[in-house]
Amino acid sequence: MKWPTTSAPSSGALAVPGLPTLCNVTVTTSGGSGYGPNMPTLTIRLFAQLREAKGVETLTTTVADGSTLRDVYDQLFNGPLKALPIAFARNHTYAKPTDVVADGDELAFLPPVGGG
Repeated sequence: MKWPTTSAPSSGALAVPGLPTLCNVTVTTSGGSGYGPNMPTLTIRLFAQLREAKGVETLTTTVADGSTLRDVYDQLFNGPLKALPIAFARNHTYAKPTDVVADGDELAFLPPVGGG
């Protein structure tokens, strides 16, 4: 499917008519068409209650250029999950929530786990 370039929104939710919404991802752009080579595609691995909330282990999404790990997390999760003290990983290395993502990155959101 080729994304439209003339009627793309400058901000708001990305929806594909006729397809179910699998997760709530809001794409915000800083101008232009909003679709193009400057929008990184990410693979996101989910664990524990985050996995249960989305119903999948891994998802792929496209985000606005310049998005941070925290931006991506906040776009995916709301309510009580948004307030969890999350550890962030990028390409198999712990990362800061303020790190900017790049095309092809694999992110992992690691919620606190209990046990003993």
